[in-house]
Amino acid sequence: MQRTPRLRLGCIAGVIGAGSLIRRVRPTCAYWMIVKPILYFLGFVAIALWITIRWFVRPARLIARASYDPVGGCIRCVLHLARAKRHAQVWEITMSRHWVEAAGASPPTAFAEEPLKEHLERDVETFNREMVRWVGSLSVPPNQDVVLCIPTKHVDIAGSKIWFEWSYTEKMATFTKSCETTVESGLGNVAA
Repeated sequence: MQRTPRLRLGCIAGVIGAGSLIRRVRPTCAYWMIVKPILYFLGFVAIALWITIRWFVRPARLIARASYDPVGGCIRCVLHLARAKRHAQVWEITMSRHWVEAAGASPPTAFAEEPLKEHLERDVETFNREMVRWVGSLSVPPNQDVVLCIPTKHVDIAGSKIWFEWSYTEKMATFTKSCETTVESGLGNVAA
């Protein structure tokens, strides 16, 4: 008596004695039904881990240089965004109130003075008494210099600090960072 071939999942039609193949094929099909979603999930986790490691190892960085420009009568800030593929937004400039009053500085274009209303890490009253906060928006493209001029009425005050708060969007998340620079004396930095 000859066995009739059976057609089962994973078997080739017309094969005689496919019973031994069925035992090998079925676990393989069940194996892939279980393992495939796990592999997809692990792939997603690996990609998320790679993005996180890449951010901490080589994060986008805003480099700021500030100097007094006696010809233009302003503090000339040169902002450069390094290690980035997308634009960054500078949204806050903070300086010492003593320095701003001594220099007669006013907010740059597209920025306006706004006191701090509430903050988790800072004492609001002390901050508003000692610091000046200008809020606005300035787009900084990657690997290009952007010049920001802070108008002043009086002479050069070198050694003062300026803080820039900026944000950058990387794939799925937006990161907020701070950049600090010291104003250099502009006597040797006059452009020809």
